[in-house]
Amino acid sequence: MSNNDNTRKLVVSIFDFLDRAVKNNVIPSDEAEVAKQCLAEGFGLDLTEDLSKYKVPSNLEDIFEQYSKNAPASSDKASEKPETSTAEDKKEKEESAEAKKLQGNQELIKGNYKEAIKYYTEAIELVGNNAVYYGNRAAAYGQLGDHQSAVSDAQKSIEIDPKYAKGYSRLGHAYYGLEKFQDAIDAYTKGLELEPSNANLKSSLSAAQSKLSSSSVSADSQPRSTDSPLGGVGAGGMDFASLLNNPAIMNMASNLMKNGGLDQLMKNPAISKMAEDVKKSGKMPNMNDIMNNPEMAKMASGMMNQSPSGNPGGSESTSGGQSDPLASLMNNPDLAKMAQQFMGGNANKKDDKK
Repeated sequence: MSNNDNTRKLVVSIFDFLDRAVKNNVIPSDEAEVAKQCLAEGFGLDLTEDLSKYKVPSNLEDIFEQYSKNAPASSDKASEKPETSTAEDKKEKEESAEAKKLQGNQELIKGNYKEAIKYYTEAIELVGNNAVYYGNRAAAYGQLGDHQSAVSDAQKSIEIDPKYAKGYSRLGHAYYGLEKFQDAIDAYTKGLELEPSNANLKSSLSAAQSKLSSSSVSADSQPRSTDSPLGGVGAGGMDFASLLNNPAIMNMASNLMKNGGLDQLMKNPAISKMAEDVKKSGKMPNMNDIMNNPEMAKMASGMMNQSPSGNPGGSESTSGGQSDPLASLMNNPDLAKMAQQFMGGNANKKDDKK
């Protein structure tokens, strides 16, 4: 609807009607003020200016009463709906949609967010290419905590009007609610490109940047798990990460896989059971549980009591007179130290139980 003098006169007449309704205790004064603000926003009126020049001699009640008296008698011909042009139909829909938006704004101010969404949706159903309707509904969704719906509506508002700065603000708030702080920063930044002096966008951008920075610091400061056999300190104070970075250990582990030593190792019932448990649970075994296992303790003890030939526990050599590959692996001082730590940790646990 155009903001000509007749329109302004009609809006001011509605203001007078609201004032009389308050005076007659029909509606509370605060509701009347909300309605005035919504009308002023919708029709571009400044409530601080002198509106007396738009007042008309008769009030709305008198005008309506006079119309009712002079209304023509209904007839079959008069009741027939005249054909309207496409332009008139479009104008009617736009006016109805605008009225729905104003009702939505009023509910939003009152905190009735679901009702606001209902009115904004009705406005969108009438006029689906208005960026403001989607932007306002995004704000209502955000107040309800439905940030994903707010993202969708905010993106739609920007798609309709790429220069709609408030759409980027709504999008930034929605991403902020989803804790997607980098996306929020991008949205606020684009909004500021359109409105560089927008204080709300500036403060929102600063808050998102602060959140992104603090979340990054928090992630970097997380301690490494001590339960992992590949990171941190394991059972008996052993640093598995350092052990696996030892070239000699990695070389012998490679040889162990090539010459069949790994197959020999996996034939041990305790090792096979441990591997099966890891496969089922998806978790690495706890070192204290391993060392409390009699079979594992026996194997670790065998590692420590190597025979002069280099075979752990005096085991026989493999065919061809070559030493057992597992025994060769256990000759490495780093791995022997690991076995000592295993045994030491186990012994200490027994002492604690005494």
